[in-house]
Amino acid sequence: MPNGRSGGFVLDTADLRLTIEACPQAEVVAHVVSGPTQLKPATAFELVSLVDQCERPQIAVEEQDGDSYIIHITNEPILWVVVGPTSSLLAPLREHHSRWRAQHPDWNGWIAF
Repeated sequence: MPNGRSGGFVLDTADLRLTIEACPQAEVVAHVVSGPTQLKPATAFELVSLVDQCERPQIAVEEQDGDSYIIHITNEPILWVVVGPTSSLLAPLREHHSRWRAQHPDWNGWIAF
């Protein structure tokens, strides 16, 4: 798992859902963290179901070491999605992150939900 937060942004839950739906649905695109040590591979299809459970209009996304992201579906209880450097979901998340930085140049990168 990545070990160094290097940035982050906020993404509308609806946009995250559309981003995940654009990936091949049977492809493993991430790993789900649902507890302190539980890490489970997840397909795009499975991730859409997790995002649908989110009750917030926006989701925090943290960049890790410049090469992966952690999507915070919920923090209590922990339900995070780790998108690694080989995932087909990584490039679209980078695009969202670039747009966020352009729209929020003074933002300090701290996410509090």
